[in-house]
Amino acid sequence: MSTDAAVSVAPEVAGELARIIDGRAVRAVFQPLIDLASGDVVGFEALARGPAGSMLESPGALFEAGRVAELDWVCRAAAFQAAARAELDPALRLFVNCEPASLGVACPDDLWPVVDVAERRLRVVMEVTERVVARDPAGLLGAVARARAVGWGVALDDVGAEPASLAVMPGPWARPSPRATCTAARGCCRPASRRPATSPRRPGSGSGGCRRGSR
Repeated sequence: MSTDAAVSVAPEVAGELARIIDGRAVRAVFQPLIDLASGDVVGFEALARGPAGSMLESPGALFEAGRVAELDWVCRAAAFQAAARAELDPALRLFVNCEPASLGVACPDDLWPVVDVAERRLRVVMEVTERVVARDPAGLLGAVARARAVGWGVALDDVGAEPASLAVMPGPWARPSPRATCTAARGCCRPASRRPATSPRRPGSGSGGCRRGSR
């Protein structure tokens, strides 16, 4: 499959992106995921950020600059490393995002040791955007098989955003009503806290939830 569409960016943006990817300079921050029924922290979601003060610090700017497949691997590795350093509670799940462009791309050699440790020690849930269901179902199925082979979970993000994706899903999502979709969206998460993201080591007392416009 194609890994990255051509992206036209300013030379200074391309240079900054190269510095971040080649230098593995992505940062990972975390927000807690809350069970709405009990109020318990059940996991953390890893969010990617460029270097502080960089023109590509925000995830939106970072992923719009190109080289998405390799960048996605760098982001996941940064999340795994940060979770390991923070001694993430093994009872908690770590949700990491996976871009469709990276589904058929092999892990870069230098990042493989980090991914290998994550496969053995972390309870990872690979979070893929719903749009990949309709656009690259074969790639998605392959990624799901690889994730399950190492004991990881798989979650769909933004379910209900694209009717074309819902049409190929089995079960109650096949014919969603606006009310059902809205209710599901409200039930899946709490609004993200305005406070800074926390360390994933212990649950803590901050509220959290799904991300709002960030990766």
